[in-house]
Amino acid sequence: MRYPNRSEYETPIRYNDKFVFDTILRQGKPIMRSDNPNILFCDCGGKAIVYKIQTQNRNYAVKCWFEDLGDLKKRYKEVDDYLKSSNLPYFVEFSYQEDGILVNGTKYPIVRMEWIDGINLKKFIGNSKNDATLIKNVAEQFLKMVETLHKNHISHGDLQHGNILYKNDGKICLVDYDSLCVPILQNETNNLQGLPGYQHHKRKNFNKLGLKCDYFSELVIYLSLRAIAENPSLWNSIEQEERLLFAEKDFENPVTSKIFQELMKMSSDVQQLTKSLKNFCTETDITKLKPLEEIAVDNTWTFTKSAQPQPPTTSKPKETKTNENAWNFSNSQGTTTATTTTKSIWDKIDTKQTNTNIWDKFNTQPTDKNVWNNLNQNKTTKTYTPIQKTTQSTFNKPTNDSIWDKLVTKISNIWDKISVWFN
Repeated sequence: MRYPNRSEYETPIRYNDKFVFDTILRQGKPIMRSDNPNILFCDCGGKAIVYKIQTQNRNYAVKCWFEDLGDLKKRYKEVDDYLKSSNLPYFVEFSYQEDGILVNGTKYPIVRMEWIDGINLKKFIGNSKNDATLIKNVAEQFLKMVETLHKNHISHGDLQHGNILYKNDGKICLVDYDSLCVPILQNETNNLQGLPGYQHHKRKNFNKLGLKCDYFSELVIYLSLRAIAENPSLWNSIEQEERLLFAEKDFENPVTSKIFQELMKMSSDVQQLTKSLKNFCTETDITKLKPLEEIAVDNTWTFTKSAQPQPPTTSKPKETKTNENAWNFSNSQGTTTATTTTKSIWDKIDTKQTNTNIWDKFNTQPTDKNVWNNLNQNKTTKTYTPIQKTTQSTFNKPTNDSIWDKLVTKISNIWDKISVWFN
């Protein structure tokens, strides 16, 4: 089946309310280029062209193919069902329409996909080449993303800078699901081989969908991000290229490759990843390659591991105490040595005993906890006897038996104990 060329999609998209059959897209308007309002805003790839349609609620991308991709309808349905069940944050909402657009009297398929505000990975690197922290952060996100895809048995099939978007919220996501593989689609025929700068040179011998198809391109992308973050000048040689650090010839002859030689002069992390990629290049069976998370696990993640705070250095305490903090409330047990020159006043309080009254330290008598009760503990409870019936007046008793003498004696004793306690 012959598909329309790029220019033949122009008129149907301009008049989408008449030639596009998706009910949501029909209600929108095509976006024109900001520098020329007479030209449609679009992004063209190797197999398809994407236009931007603005509706009342949101913007959408509409993808139109100019090359037959075989049983695309079946594959997109399986992919749609599987991604909805997985509910991963790296994919966007999309809908495949078998008879989506009318071109020259014939209906052709389209895909309506949520439009993501962001830039592709290559543009992101160009804008951030001097911000090592930001590039390393994206490298970390990328590693986490591919590990998540592996755990969920998903491969993208065409990992390259144009299909990885850096969104306005700082997160990355994937677009273009033409060669995406889920378990039920394994070994289905795959007509897409990806960009040469991202694929193993033996990939052309493997024309099936598979869950391991991303292993080579994952390492290429991750290594490129790590290397550019470390040496931004590497960007100068690839700025005008449709690739990252590697070209197809580098994979065919890694020993003589200039970029391989440059990377082997960088940090030990980059060198280790470069050696792994060099080993990948010599492997003839791409299904024997290892996933990225197994290769990167031994590298030092200097940009993800933060330094652990160290406890302050303290000198070993001396055996001889010269001065104790007056606010130290802990009670030391045992005898105080002669080397202690100043003791805390609070050390005399035994905080380890329960229900202890501070006034107990003043009184050695255990019969009463209240000091005021102690002053009155010798008070007689006998009935008052009239003076005329006694041989002695209460006030005429000997001095040592007088209640006033007792009071004075008691206060004197208490004062002596206070003096001894503070000394």
